[in-house]
Formats: sequence, structure tokens, C-alpha cells
Amino acid sequence: MWGKALTISSTVALWAAMFLTLLFLGLHFSWLEHPYFWDEAWSYGRAVHHLAHQGTSWSPAALDPQLFRGHPPVFYNAAAAFLRWFGANPTSAHVFALLEALLLAFVWWQFTARRIGYWAALGVLVMLLASQPFYALATRLYPELMLCLWICLAAWGWLEGKPLVLALGTALALLTKESGLCWPVAVLASHVLGLWTPCPRLDRRTGFALLFGVGLAFGWYAWQYAMRGWWLFPEHMDAISTGWGAILESFWKKIHSLLIKDGRFLLFVPILVGAVWAARYPNRLSVPKWLRDYTTIGLLFVLAYVSFSAFNFESSRYGVVANVVLIGLATWWLCWWAMGPVSSASGTTTAQSRSSRKWAAVGILSAYVLFQSYALYAPPTDKETSTGYLETLHLWRETVRRCNDMGLRKGPIAASYLLSYALSDPDLGYLGQSKPFETTQDTRLATYLLFDHVESPDRMARDLAQFPGAVLVWEGKRGRAWVRVYKK
Repeated sequence: MWGKALTISSTVALWAAMFLTLLFLGLHFSWLEHPYFWDEAWSYGRAVHHLAHQGTSWSPAALDPQLFRGHPPVFYNAAAAFLRWFGANPTSAHVFALLEALLLAFVWWQFTARRIGYWAALGVLVMLLASQPFYALATRLYPELMLCLWICLAAWGWLEGKPLVLALGTALALLTKESGLCWPVAVLASHVLGLWTPCPRLDRRTGFALLFGVGLAFGWYAWQYAMRGWWLFPEHMDAISTGWGAILESFWKKIHSLLIKDGRFLLFVPILVGAVWAARYPNRLSVPKWLRDYTTIGLLFVLAYVSFSAFNFESSRYGVVANVVLIGLATWWLCWWAMGPVSSASGTTTAQSRSSRKWAAVGILSAYVLFQSYALYAPPTDKETSTGYLETLHLWRETVRRCNDMGLRKGPIAASYLLSYALSDPDLGYLGQSKPFETTQDTRLATYLLFDHVESPDRMARDLAQFPGAVLVWEGKRGRAWVRVYKK
């Protein structure tokens, strides 16, 4: 461990970690029973419930491509198995997501405590639990946090010389989401760079473990190809950007989101400053080999992940995987800077210097938490990595109740894509005890027209112009969220 002056006892650390975890759970408790939203509603939630009802299966034949969007089976089967045990409802699904998030936080806590100390482990825990994307997605049924968990375990297995963990982590990452491919790409990039630089390289055992993990995953994709005729979902392949202008624009947007926006520059700056100091004062700074190795593979993975995402359509939640990696690396570098053996010009480490560095690290950590807290709650948005769509969920539940009370069952209801699922699918958590409504995307066939602030503002005037006799029968508002119901 670095710097005895800054260490704290394991007992104090565990009590502090327990308090932070209980606080995190308390803040998320009310979110557990909320219905599905965004991709939870029309894709992940419906797919998981489908498997929960019919039984888990690894066969590509059991996974309807339009429902599962061609994604591999690990996340779906794990969540569906949990729902089969604890009830097929959004609350159980969100408990599963929360346990997943806490397991990822525990992995970072445990490794940091062993490698650096409990002071640093608390720093990682605070930074992670306060992070806007992590906080918002901790009770959402998405595969990104599970993907991050497998990649972190695979990295630990490689750099700690545990080939079985490397193989399993690699296979599970590739079978959780296609972007797991960025992990073996980053490992191979590090190995090639290691031919000329101190970057970590594969040896015979870890090289075979990586190949074995990739081979296991490849077997499932080959099975899918044999049954479906494609390796990756065709609709996703058609959405890939091919113009360099669009790719570069998407790349820089993701870099801005990951490294600058909402105080995230506070994550990147410690890594940058630490690297510059290490290069400028090689004799005064002693950077541990494990920190150099994890930083190398972590940054290569982030680069591969951002590049992969730049070719695909934009979603704010995708960045959480790279964000978690940067949080861990940044906290480690902060702790190395604050607690490590940084000597003065005379060759000694002064107590005054160490004390000032300690408080500077605490200041950076506190500023990051404040930035992230502000980003979570103000201003409210409907993004997946925000908590601002809570008022939208409440209003949509009220809309379903109102539609039921008004007896809107004499004909189909034309609503936005998401709201139509809320009205018609009992598994999503909006209907409660109400019967599903008949919905359509064709306004010409509808008796009622529903518009909402999430997806309808651009088309509301156009649709109403086609039906000048439409009458407003109900309007609901909650904060900035609104829903309007018209009868033709």
C-alpha cells in the first residue's frame, strides 16, 4: 500500500462503504417499481419477459430477431432466469439490474483495496456510485453494466495471470453484446505495441485463454449464422455509418461526452497529468508496473469502444462502459499522485507536499461528485442516463388510467411508438389491472389520437391537420411532460 499517512483501517472503510451502499440503495428504492422506458420498453424488457414466460434458451431459434435485435443470449437469459425465480415484472427486473451494478462496484472496490488501500477503495466507490451514467442505469434493464463487469474481470484475469478468468470474461463479454469485441481488439493492440514499447503482452497461457474465450463466443455466432444466415443483425449493419464525416463527428461527440461533459474532464485530467509527470520526472516518480499496465489496456479499450460506437447510431447509455473504466483509472492515478513516493527536488518526500496533494485529490473527487449530482437532477431530460424522465413515467401511468376511465376501447388508438407499447403490453408496467388497449401506428385507422412530448411534437400538427374535426378530450401535464388525447 502507498503512504501510511493516508491509509485508514479496514473496519472504518467497510463501515463507510456500507453506509455509501445503503445510501445508494435508498436513493434507488423508489425506482425499482417504475415501468420500463425507452429501449427497456420496446426491446430489452419485452425480450426478457418473453424468455421468462417460455423458458430460457441459448438457441438462436428461440430468440426472435425483431424482438432481441440480434443481440447474443447471456444478458437475456440471466435476467429471464432471475425473473422466473422472483416474478416476471419490472420490479424484479430492476432489482436484477441493481444487483448487477453493485457487483460491478464491489469488483472495483475489492481490487483497489488490495492493490492500493482502503482510502483509494472508498474513492473509487464514491466516484462510481455518484457517476451520472452509472447512477441512472443502476436500476434500468440494459446490458451495458453486465458487459463492463465481464471486461473488468477479463482484464484482471489477464494482468494478474489467471487465464481461466480471462477466457470466461472474454467469452461472456462477447456473448453479452457485440461491442464486447472491443476487449480482444484492445488486448491484441497492446500485444502488438508491446513489441516496441513496455505495453503488456500476452504469453502462451494468456494467449491461449484469450483465443479460447473468443472461440467459445464465435461458436455461438456461427450457430446463429447457420440458423439465420447472418453473423450480426442486418438492421444494425445497415445503420453503420460509412461516411468519414459522420464517423468523425460521432467520434468527437462521444469523446466530448466521455471526457469533458458534466465534469468528466475531472476523470481524464488525473490520467493526463500523471502521464505527463511520469514522462517529465522519470527519476522522481515511481509508477507501479500494474498501474501502467492497467492504464494502457484501459485506454486502448476506451479508444476501441469509442471507435466502435462511432460507427453506430447514438445512444447516451453506451458510454457508461468506457466511463466506468475511466473512473477506476482516474481514481488510481489520483491516489498514486496523492499517496505515492513523489520526491522533492532534493530527493525527499516532504510531509507538506504529501498533505497538499492529499487535499487536492479530495478536492477533485468532491468536485466530480458535485458535477455529477447536478447532471443527474438539473435540468431534467428524457435521456437514458438521466433521472429526469421520472415525471414522464408518472404521467404515462396516469394517461393509461385516464384512457381506461374514459372507456377508450371503441376503436384503435394511434400513439407514438413508445406510448403505444405502454398502452398495449401488460409486461411493461403501465397497465396495472387494466386490459390492454388496441393500438395502431396508422392514424387513418384510429378512433383516438394520442400525442406526447417525447416523440410526438414534430408530427402532432401534421396529423391534426389531416383530421380537422378531431376534438381534445383530455390533456395531462406533469412538469415539462405532457400528453394530449384527441377523438376523431
